[in-house]
Amino acid sequence: MPRKFTLDDDEFDIPSIDWLELNWGGAANRNLAREIGFQEQFRKLFRFTFSNLRSVPAENPGLNPIRLSLSVRAGVLKTYVLLTVSIAEGALSALGEERNLGRREGELYDRTFGQLLGVWKENEEPRPEVAAIWDDLQVLKRYRNYVHLNRAADDDGGWQGILENEEQIVGSCDRVVDHLRDMCHVFR
Repeated sequence: MPRKFTLDDDEFDIPSIDWLELNWGGAANRNLAREIGFQEQFRKLFRFTFSNLRSVPAENPGLNPIRLSLSVRAGVLKTYVLLTVSIAEGALSALGEERNLGRREGELYDRTFGQLLGVWKENEEPRPEVAAIWDDLQVLKRYRNYVHLNRAADDDGGWQGILENEEQIVGSCDRVVDHLRDMCHVFR
């Protein structure tokens, strides 16, 4: 059944890529900082869109618009996690390289998110720099792994579980990006 979509708030200020690049340029090289900035720019637009998107059945345009729901909303949340993990991977790699956490120069840029988390542990505990967001990083790892559909299908909650944990998931995403941005800012 076709739906007609609208936005609750139809104004969005796209952050300048140059400003975003400054937010990440303290740890990452210029090219990576710019790419993280582009990813954050899209992440902000994506968050604005899924927070404001409403719809009604096309044949009943006079009804009160409702927000995205059910498996569609869960898919949107999974995408938000993937966008956040992409930013976190770039930042954790750059910060790890800066701190010589790899065995050889440049090695961390080839690591997956889960592997990077291992680098950010000492004696099975998170390093102090990421301790405040460690639980949030674990939330992202769990829901990022839903990119593997067999894992999502085997989880008791499936897409319903994602919706039940939406507030925690979105909060974890936002706290991780905010914390890593502060660690990477050019004026840190």
